[in-house]
Amino acid sequence: MSPAAADSGPRTPGVSPFAGSIVALPTPFAHDAVDLAALDRLVQHQTAARTHGVTVGGTTGEGWSLNLDETVQITSRVVAAAGRPSGRELHVVGQVTEVDSRRAAQLAEQMVHSGVEGLLVGVPPLVQPGEVGVLRHLERVFERLPWTVPVALLNEPSRTGTDLTIEITERASREFEFVCAHCEGVGFPGRARRLAQDSFLDVLSGGDRMLGPYLRSGDDERDSRERALGPLIDALRAGPHPVPLKETLGLLGAIDCEVRAPLVPLGATELGELRTVRELARLLVPERAHG
Repeated sequence: MSPAAADSGPRTPGVSPFAGSIVALPTPFAHDAVDLAALDRLVQHQTAARTHGVTVGGTTGEGWSLNLDETVQITSRVVAAAGRPSGRELHVVGQVTEVDSRRAAQLAEQMVHSGVEGLLVGVPPLVQPGEVGVLRHLERVFERLPWTVPVALLNEPSRTGTDLTIEITERASREFEFVCAHCEGVGFPGRARRLAQDSFLDVLSGGDRMLGPYLRSGDDERDSRERALGPLIDALRAGPHPVPLKETLGLLGAIDCEVRAPLVPLGATELGELRTVRELARLLVPERAHG
């Protein structure tokens, strides 16, 4: 199944929600509650920047800290903000990375009901389920979905402890019509190029330092893009994700940099690293915050 061939639901995409640039949104908090106004601004900024899509939940969105009600609230709000007539509509993708297959299935179901056009589904972290366990996890998730939606499988072995190989992904795509894409987070350019060139699935880059192998422009152009963004990408690794991202957005007045435990704010040294890329980081910030 191609991403554009999904069965009809409340929002049927005209093109794949996995095409182009897809930005993972942080979840802004204020006094431990979701800051919906700040979330709106982040979505509107991505629309103005002509981003193709956004994801909610996952590591960047501190999805591990969100209860189901918060997840539904955030997803519904992002879908509404992405579809406003003030700008080009964004594709909205929900990210599901859960240890418990039952919770993963419930989360995926609620995200689809809330209007996402696709799902980014990760391997259950910590438990290292193996190939058969991964397939059973996906089966439990997909059997709860109310209709067929395009799914990209997310491979982040440094976080999950399991390497989702292209062989497992291709087997999953044969067994489940939902699976149409693979998001690769392993930082090996050779593997990335092989996946991008040889796989019959849509292949996405899951790492900012791996953009080059996925860009279709000439080598000189893509190398210059990576060099220009390199200092910002490296500075955003100054602490556990997404703390540096939130701290940077906080320095620029876009959102409050509040994170949920066990995450903690950065120290003075790490904040100093972020200040060195402050101007480059303005690419991340809604216009209202630039002043």
